[in-house]
Amino acid sequence: MRKKRIVVPVLIAINAALLGLGMSCLLHLFGIVLAVSLDSTPRYPRFGPFCLFVGVAALLGLILVFLWSVKISEKHDFTKRIWLVQYVCAFILSIPMLGVWERVFDVLREIF
Repeated sequence: MRKKRIVVPVLIAINAALLGLGMSCLLHLFGIVLAVSLDSTPRYPRFGPFCLFVGVAALLGLILVFLWSVKISEKHDFTKRIWLVQYVCAFILSIPMLGVWERVFDVLREIF
């Protein structure tokens, strides 16, 4: 029972971070596609492929964390309520994570 109290918040945090990263990459890709469709030259030509790569990696990470959750749930007897709370909390926390990832991307744009 004690491990369940530690494992569930860790899974929530990992899911929120990966979901926020994936949504941030998706929004940046939409912005890049919109800029290109308006015949505007992208300011950061390497940023599009970077966002695509990181977004796919975040999606694969979400899939792996889900599979890991399934394996852990068998060991710790997760109920439907725990699954629901886990993913609802992860979705809610992923929204503020968008801001965190935006700041990280801003720093990366300055560096590269």
